[in-house]
Amino acid sequence: MLDFELSLFGSKASQTGVCSFLNFAGLWSGTSVGANMVASYSIGHPDLDGDHDRMVAAWRELEASRTLEAAKAAASRLMAEASGHFAREEQFMAQCGYPDLARHKALHMEMAAALRHVLLLPLLGKGGHEDFVLAMRSLMIKWVMAHILGEDSKLAPYVRAQAGSTRRAATGRR
Repeated sequence: MLDFELSLFGSKASQTGVCSFLNFAGLWSGTSVGANMVASYSIGHPDLDGDHDRMVAAWRELEASRTLEAAKAAASRLMAEASGHFAREEQFMAQCGYPDLARHKALHMEMAAALRHVLLLPLLGKGGHEDFVLAMRSLMIKWVMAHILGEDSKLAPYVRAQAGSTRRAATGRR
C-alpha cells in the first residue's frame, strides 16, 4: 500500500469501513467503490450535477481498468473533468454570493494537487496498477464523502434560491 493512501485513510481496513458506510448510505453497491453511485449527491444544479456524474463515471472506468495505462487514462479524464467542474462551480458560487467561496476554492486547489500527485506515482516508480487504483480509490472516497456530500451539498440552498429568483423574474413577480 502506498504512503499517499495511508495518509488519506490509514489502512485497507479503514477503507473497508468507509465502503461499508457508503453502501449503508445507499451511495454505492457492488465490489468496487465507484461501481454503482446513485444521484444522492445531487445539489440540484444540472451542470454541476452532470460534472459529478462524469467524474464518477471516470472513476468507475478506473475501477474497471485491467492495466496501468487504462487506469492512468481514466484518471487523466477524471482530472480534466474535475478541472472544468471546479471552474464552473466557483463561477456559480461567485454569481450567487456564496459566503465561503475562498475556502471552497482552496479545497479545489488541494484536490487538484492530490490528483496530480497520484497521477505522478507511476512515473516515480511507486507501485503498479493495483497500487495506483487503490490510491485513486482512497482519494475519490475522500472526495465523494468530504467534498461532494459535505461541501458541495452546502450549495443546494443557493441553487434553490437562484432557481426561485429566476422563476420570479420570468413571471414578473418579486
